[in-house]
Amino acid sequence: YLAALERAYHYSLYVSFPDLRMPAVNDSGSFSIPSAMRDAHGFFPGRTDFEWAATDRKSGEPPQPSSTAFPYAGHFVMRSGWDANDPCLFFDGGPFGYGHQHEDKLNVILYAHGRILIADPGNYQYDTSEWRRYMLSSWSHNTVIVDGMGQRQQGRPREEYIVSEPLPHTWISEQGFDYTSAAYDEGYGPERDRTVTHRRSILYIKPDLWIVTDLMIPSDEADHHYESAFHFTADSAAAKALRAQTPNLDGPGCTIHGLGPEGMALRIASGETDPNLRGWMPKDGDISCCHPAPTAIYHFGGCGTIITSYVIAPIAPGAEGTAASVTRLSTLPTDLAAIAGCIQLTDGRRIYFVQREPGEGRICVQDGETDAEAAAIVVNESGVIDALHLANGSAVRVGGQLLSAGDSID
Repeated sequence: YLAALERAYHYSLYVSFPDLRMPAVNDSGSFSIPSAMRDAHGFFPGRTDFEWAATDRKSGEPPQPSSTAFPYAGHFVMRSGWDANDPCLFFDGGPFGYGHQHEDKLNVILYAHGRILIADPGNYQYDTSEWRRYMLSSWSHNTVIVDGMGQRQQGRPREEYIVSEPLPHTWISEQGFDYTSAAYDEGYGPERDRTVTHRRSILYIKPDLWIVTDLMIPSDEADHHYESAFHFTADSAAAKALRAQTPNLDGPGCTIHGLGPEGMALRIASGETDPNLRGWMPKDGDISCCHPAPTAIYHFGGCGTIITSYVIAPIAPGAEGTAASVTRLSTLPTDLAAIAGCIQLTDGRRIYFVQREPGEGRICVQDGETDAEAAAIVVNESGVIDALHLANGSAVRVGGQLLSAGDSID
């Protein structure tokens, strides 16, 4: 009993954002944990991380490691540290759960500079309204709508919603980066159409930049239409080409740079009711009503496997954002689903990245190649490699020469 209790407290702490509040997922709210951690410290006085949370950081030691995976729950938390302003992203790649579920697999929540910037709606009052149905659906979460349909897992025996082993996933956590990947293939719409599988992979380049990549994989040759949404907590947001941004004069902001197929478009939805509820969110813990919430929606489609990426970066209040621009780079071979880009940072550095579908294979980007599933090269203003991050791979080569940190590149 005590071992199970300790694991419960451990989860509550390690899944929390740096402000020591748990993310509002499924039918839950954004719960503050310090009072519970005081009980935890009393039960388990040898846990210095429990002491740290229980004493509001005055004694004890911050949790280690900073980034954490809970494979049975399918919850993955990518963070740079535990200071209240440190950025942190929560990713849900796990099972539906036994009760109080939302149709939200592959959902993300972003926290930085003391606030949630990209949100999950959390709970809503238990009634039979269209608002309650909306809050349970994929339409209110940061995932992908397929052919106008959301995920559909409800309606099966509850015993199928929990797992005896973790669902397939990838989790890698290193000093300079984290990487995770999971897939949803349980069907869309009332008929649970399983034609399309959605795989989401996230490469976190510490301390404050995430590359979220979606693979939409159909089993037929038909055209499909997709909508990828990110719900902001700000009062407003602007769209320019494939870049969405919230203001940061009176608080922290956020930018999202989209990369995708020809014809990909971005719009900001807020308070829409027709043809579907779009761009709504409860506010300030009030679960009795919804308010308009600016939501970045990326529209794209076509036949065959389609890959898109979203470079997400928080912005401190009154500061300049991390990512100035993102340019897509071509990849070879064309029969392997992959996407690559160059992120121009505002401090003069560049990040070259590539993400491909899981499995064996090499990807060529310009005159370089890698066997990694995901890779990023951080290059300073002088053209010297500051860092090289590889997930499920061993090397990056340019002109046949192995690259490493400290090398110069054009």
